[in-house]
Amino acid sequence: MGADEETPKNNLRESASFAVKEIPGLLKQKVDELKILQMSADLKKAEFKRRVWHWADKLDVKIVWLGVRPMRNKWASCSTSGHFNFSDELPALKPDLWDYVIVHELLHFSVPNHGKLWKSLMRSHLGEYEAHEGELKRFAGNKALQHTR
Repeated sequence: MGADEETPKNNLRESASFAVKEIPGLLKQKVDELKILQMSADLKKAEFKRRVWHWADKLDVKIVWLGVRPMRNKWASCSTSGHFNFSDELPALKPDLWDYVIVHELLHFSVPNHGKLWKSLMRSHLGEYEAHEGELKRFAGNKALQHTR
């Protein structure tokens, strides 16, 4: 065997050399990409929360606490004490769907059911809101996130 011939030992040395030289840079690149994705998600979440505050002001609803967190069974929930929780999946959706879920939940602060008054208020603020409802159901697919109440 000549000096230039490939041997398992030479391949192992080359692989180890590559790993020592290149992997730290590749890892840093991936970490930087993840940081950018996280910043983007944080910005979307902040934008979503601003939209909630906008609608709360418009609908004259006092929010005591606002959370965006994982929710398995619904898009949002509220309490009579002014605590509002929204699914952390919402900021990734389009703003029209945000408005549907936000207005839907904020209206429940004063109208606890989905009766004629609630439907009338939904329509007065969002127009033909049923299309958004259907889109959310399609997005949820097999998930239990079929309804906000």
